Amino acid sequence: MKHLLKLGSIALAVPFMLTPLCHAQQWSSEQNLGGDLYGTPAIAQIPGTSVLQAFYEGGDNALWTRWRNSDGSWSGEQSLGGQLYPATHGDFQIPGYQGFDTTPIAIQIPNTDFLYVFYRGPDSTLRYQLRDNNGNWSGEGNLGGSMVSNPAAAQVPGTDQIEVFYQGADGSLKTQWGNLNSWVFETNMGGQLFTSSCTVITDPYCYGPNATPAVVQLGGTLLYVFYRGPDNTLRFQLRNQTGGWSGEGNLGGSR
Repeated sequence: MKHLLKLGSIALAVPFMLTPLCHAQQWSSEQNLGGDLYGTPAIAQIPGTSVLQAFYEGGDNALWTRWRNSDGSWSGEQSLGGQLYPATHGDFQIPGYQGFDTTPIAIQIPNTDFLYVFYRGPDSTLRYQLRDNNGNWSGEGNLGGSMVSNPAAAQVPGTDQIEVFYQGADGSLKTQWGNLNSWVFETNMGGQLFTSSCTVITDPYCYGPNATPAVVQLGGTLLYVFYRGPDNTLRFQLRNQTGGWSGEGNLGGSR
């Protein structure tokens, strides 16, 4: 299923983008930026600039981008290469089936003007592309691991590191973290996330996608990771100010 990138239909993936948009006095009507999207775009402000950039999976499963310049003009669509896990949509007439929507995540490395874009590769490894402070892109890198969801990422409070979270092949919460100088590869945090009711995501009778976690910094010292549990309850893990993790907590509810 193909999609065109339109303003007014983009969900922001980076918390610091919310403030300037909420202060806007007026919203424009929907505009068509064209392109050929499979999946949901990620949005980031390019570090050290006033440029807004969108990243998404293209029809060829590569990472594509376009950006809004400080004068309000938009670039044409450009391919950054690499390969993302194929987005699948199946039959929307079957109740409960949503397919798998491939969504990258873009995040600034603390205390630098470098930008990481992470995504699930076609072999379910964690892949990335890196923009340096001169605007050059690294090309695709592979951090390994075994993902069955999209990644979530956050800056680690009080450090110069970023941390990526995702659902692993065994249904537990997995993480990787690091900066420009070093990287810690896949680590198991335990817990259990919601898993699709079948193993083949292209099966039109699958019941919903796997669970992508959401991560948020609290008070500049704490880091919460929230996710859907296998019984549809809201679950979390908490990193405290000393770097320790709480283990899985259950907030109940029914998602």
